[in-house]
Amino acid sequence: MENKPPLTIETKSDIRPDFDLGSPITPSEPVSGADHPSTADVQAALPHIARQYTRYLRVNTSEETKALDGQLDTILGRLDEVKNQFEIIKGVRESHSESLTKLKENTHKLESLFNQIDQMEKFLQIVQDNMTEIESKVIQAEKELGNNLIVKALGGNPLNLIRRKPREETEDRPKWDPPRVTITDQFFDKNIEAINPHII
Repeated sequence: MENKPPLTIETKSDIRPDFDLGSPITPSEPVSGADHPSTADVQAALPHIARQYTRYLRVNTSEETKALDGQLDTILGRLDEVKNQFEIIKGVRESHSESLTKLKENTHKLESLFNQIDQMEKFLQIVQDNMTEIESKVIQAEKELGNNLIVKALGGNPLNLIRRKPREETEDRPKWDPPRVTITDQFFDKNIEAINPHII
């Protein structure tokens, strides 16, 4: 029996096998008995070959995981900002809803207030007309009777005017017409002071 040389296998970790285990051996490729290893040698070499291939199956995802964690932190921060803005908008909406409700409840009070304003404008117009009329009467009296007589009547003894003999009335003597007095009670509601005492 012929002695075969022993099978030597390099054990360096950086050497990749130079054959492909996935490619089948075709019958056209002749295999000599000297080049074909025995079953025992193949079984002994399998653990070493498996360890070499496990290096190519290991995937280091630490960098990708770190980048993904950073992106997730950014997204979570933005979600918190959106949540805070939503809470602010919700609070403002509730405040506006309460204000609108109060305004709606007080709308009927505005009608009475508008009516009071209209009555006050009419009252002021009447007062202005009366003041204009009285002023014109005073000016007319000063022209017709003179300022001295009015000053004497106001500053002197009113009894002297009573004791003085009345002059004979003549047709051309000016006649003083008292100004018209306007009753303003119609412009004031009796319940105004009870409703809002600051109006009067």
